[in-house]
Amino acid sequence: MGKLYSKQDFTKEELEKLEKLTKVRIGSLCPHCTFGTIKLVYGKYGKFLGCDQFPSCAFSQKINN
Repeated sequence: MGKLYSKQDFTKEELEKLEKLTKVRIGSLCPHCTFGTIKLVYGKYGKFLGCDQFPSCAFSQKINN
């Protein structure tokens, strides 16, 4: 898995843009496992939102620019 970024790593404007694109908030509880926290991940194939409990939880959502 790529590098994880938390809510504190972004400006308010960047967070609002990501939330509009994905309908999932960075820093919110994972909708799949309800235990982990959603983080922005820069992976091999680009940016996506993922659960910080990976590999236990495989939730991910692609970000369409």
